[in-house]
Amino acid sequence: MYSLDKRNSQDNPYRYINSFAKFGSKDGYKPGLERIEQLLAYFGHPESKLKIIHVAGSNGKGSTIAFLESIYYSAGYRVGAYTSPHLLEFNERIRVNKELITTTELAEIVAEIKAAVKWLSTTPYGRPSYFEIVTVIAFLYFYRKGVDLVMLEVGLGGRLDATNVIKKPLLSVITSISLEHTAILGDSIIEIAREKAGIIKSNCPVLTAVNNKDALEVIRELSVNNKATLKSIDNLFTFILKESGLEGQVFTLKYRGLGLKAAGLEEGKNREKFKELEGDYFIKLAGKHQLRNAVLAVAVVAENTPEFKVDKQDLIAGLKTAFIPGRIELFSKKPQVLLDGAHNPESLSSLIEFLLSNTGELGKKIVVLSILKDKDIFAMIRLFKLLDSVELIITDNGNERALPPEKIKSIADELGIPNLLYPDIRTAIKQALLKISEGDFLCITGSLYTVGAAKKYLLSNNS
Repeated sequence: MYSLDKRNSQDNPYRYINSFAKFGSKDGYKPGLERIEQLLAYFGHPESKLKIIHVAGSNGKGSTIAFLESIYYSAGYRVGAYTSPHLLEFNERIRVNKELITTTELAEIVAEIKAAVKWLSTTPYGRPSYFEIVTVIAFLYFYRKGVDLVMLEVGLGGRLDATNVIKKPLLSVITSISLEHTAILGDSIIEIAREKAGIIKSNCPVLTAVNNKDALEVIRELSVNNKATLKSIDNLFTFILKESGLEGQVFTLKYRGLGLKAAGLEEGKNREKFKELEGDYFIKLAGKHQLRNAVLAVAVVAENTPEFKVDKQDLIAGLKTAFIPGRIELFSKKPQVLLDGAHNPESLSSLIEFLLSNTGELGKKIVVLSILKDKDIFAMIRLFKLLDSVELIITDNGNERALPPEKIKSIADELGIPNLLYPDIRTAIKQALLKISEGDFLCITGSLYTVGAAKKYLLSNNS
């Protein structure tokens, strides 16, 4: 739908964008804000003319943004969303009112950017990375589309991420913190928290769903240093799961008001602002972990008034319709095929918890698995021992950062988890589908890249 013929088009924007080094390749990670500052200055700093909610975290960024995007869209605002990575098409990364940027719009911006990149490449700053270029495209697009509000997802870390070029967000949001990208962000929760909390700006409110004590203390410290009011959803609300299944869940939200001072609240008007949000909510996204993301989005909406007022009915509608593909996504019922982009121990643990709660009466559980190199592989694979009647179908998702499947197999063998190895994801899925019968369950996971490759194959096979 969004592809151009790479053989015949000299103006193919995807070809140009893909010419820049991606994360995981040489020069694909360029921490620092100097290059993107120069590029944005070339275009008159479009990012400074946007109202932005900046979202960082180890897990939950995409889901939190999906909730916020849907809520503000339901309330009638013109909403921009910038997320990564994409699942099927590049254009998924840049959206306005849930509509993807078109190839024509992308080509127009790319045509303008080329001169700026050519100039920058002759300076000591050098050629930008893939992520830097895409971030500039997003800012230019949102500015020219006249959006009311932008949901901006951090790419990696926070402090040195290209998105952190923004000076004055409406809110800084930190979803969760766990060990990831340790070679870059640090090998402790405290170090990683400091990198992610680097998005906190002077006098800009901070909202978080982080519940790790050490990480939360780092966020608190940086908030105080920046005179930024900090609110934690655990101070603000209690939320209780009422119903859960493959097609969504219902939870009850109640105002808690514990530690008002620590939460940056005072009695009176602020208290009522949060208390009026009490009630039952339905979300389409499955998995208990999505409750924290949904509640965080509710807290963001409450904090972001009165400038961006949202009626409770719009809040209910936005939460109900929010969807993000590849996150505990039930692709088909017969056979039962579940797609989930769990990419680290924390997110995989959430998936396993969901499977234990919702697939207990099923027979065999077949898991097609491919993981990226820079993950805690042993901790991830060990989690599958929690499942009864599980068999891993280990493969390669085709991404340049994919871990050789032989290494995954050696760990599965060491842990005594039944497994088979196939060289590519198409073969792995074919073989997995042959192995399951009625009452069995197929889950494809390990990375969003794994889910993207699998979904492309499954869609083409069903068409």
